[in-house]
Amino acid sequence: GYTPAGHRNSVVSEEEARKAFAAVSGRNKNEKKAVKPHKRRDMAMEQQDVTLHPPKPVCYVVDGYNIINSWSSLKTLPLHDARQELIRILSSYQGYLGCRMILVFDGWRVPDNPGSRNMRGALEVVYTRAGQTADAYIEKLVSVLRNEYQLHVATSDGLIQNSVLTKGARRISARELELAIERSAVIPEEYRQHGHD
Repeated sequence: GYTPAGHRNSVVSEEEARKAFAAVSGRNKNEKKAVKPHKRRDMAMEQQDVTLHPPKPVCYVVDGYNIINSWSSLKTLPLHDARQELIRILSSYQGYLGCRMILVFDGWRVPDNPGSRNMRGALEVVYTRAGQTADAYIEKLVSVLRNEYQLHVATSDGLIQNSVLTKGARRISARELELAIERSAVIPEEYRQHGHD
C-alpha cells in the first residue's frame, strides 16, 4: 500500500518523544512558577488590607519586685535602693523606647496603705493599696488597656505570665527585659559588670 509522506514524518523515535515530553513538562513547570508569584501578590494585598489600621501604641507593664528579685545586680541591694535603681533604669529605658511604661510595686502588706501612682519623668510608678497584690493590679490593668495598647508584661512569675497571655498581652521574662535593656545601652557599664559577676 501507499503511505503518504506526512505519515512517515509523524513517526518519532523514542528519544525524540522523550525530548518532546521534557519540553512540554518544562513548559508546565514554568507555567506553575508563573502562577506562584501571582498568589504571593494576592497574599501581600490581603496583608496590606489587614495592616491598613494604624498599629496600637506599645505599653510595658513591669512587675517591680519580681524584677528586683530576679536581677542579681538589684537583689543584693537594700530594698529601697533596689527600687530607686530599678526606677532609674526603667525611666531611661522608657525614654529610649518612647512608649508608655508602668512599673508596679506590691503594697498589699503595708497596713492602711492607700496606694499611689506617680510619674518619674514619663515612667508611671504604681504602689498597690493594702490588700491588693501587684499580680491582681497587673491583671486588671491588662484587661483595661488591652484594646488601646500592644501590651508587654515583664515578669518571671509563671501565674501572672499565663494570666496575661490569655488576655492577649505578650510576656517578657525578667532576664529578657534585662538583656533588652543592656542591648539598648541605657544601663551604665559598671552596672552590667556588677550584674554578671
